Amino acid sequence: MKLLMAFLFILLSSFTVMKKYIWIKFDRAIHITRNCTAQASQFSFTVTTNSKKPIAVRDFKLGTEPFKLYSNTKEINLWDTLAVSAAHAVYLTVLFKSSRDAQEPSLFTFKTNHTEHLNNAIELTYGDHFITSNDINKAVPQTIEVTHHCADSIKVYFPYGGTYSDVRLHKDSLHAKPCKYISYSLQAHTNYIHLTKADTGTYFVSFNACHWGNVFRMVVR
Repeated sequence: MKLLMAFLFILLSSFTVMKKYIWIKFDRAIHITRNCTAQASQFSFTVTTNSKKPIAVRDFKLGTEPFKLYSNTKEINLWDTLAVSAAHAVYLTVLFKSSRDAQEPSLFTFKTNHTEHLNNAIELTYGDHFITSNDINKAVPQTIEVTHHCADSIKVYFPYGGTYSDVRLHKDSLHAKPCKYISYSLQAHTNYIHLTKADTGTYFVSFNACHWGNVFRMVVR
């Protein structure tokens, strides 16, 4: 009987702990599209939580780079403290100077006063063209400009479809041998294909992940 009571106590305690778990959600990785002429870049993200009690969001940093921070389109001080709760999400936009010739910041960080989420980071990657999971699901045709691009080559990024993803480019026909191929995991940072001005033409792109995939048309011109 005592063993049964002890087991029930542990079981109930486990349920209590699970119910009390507080999560904080935001984009862990953000892709920023490069612009040949723009002198500034920006990205936006939202912080949400299931906590009924407000959690402080503060100490915003973009590496060592200076930047401007906006909350709901209003510029705020970098040392301001915001509050996120189940009833109130935090919407942020970061604006910073950028240059194709300079090293761009790779991390945006912020802190909270919640013991399980004290330090938080968003990984920043840069490229010229991004193809999303939604694009692939709907087989949205892609048009990529390279001929008049200011750089000799561009990167075309693909989504993380699962534990492993692979992308094959077939020129003119899906039955042709792939002329470009990549395979990457969730932890890899190689989810892109290089395209140069010599790669103009029509391609059929085959994207395959663990449990889904699709084929879509891509024109490089």
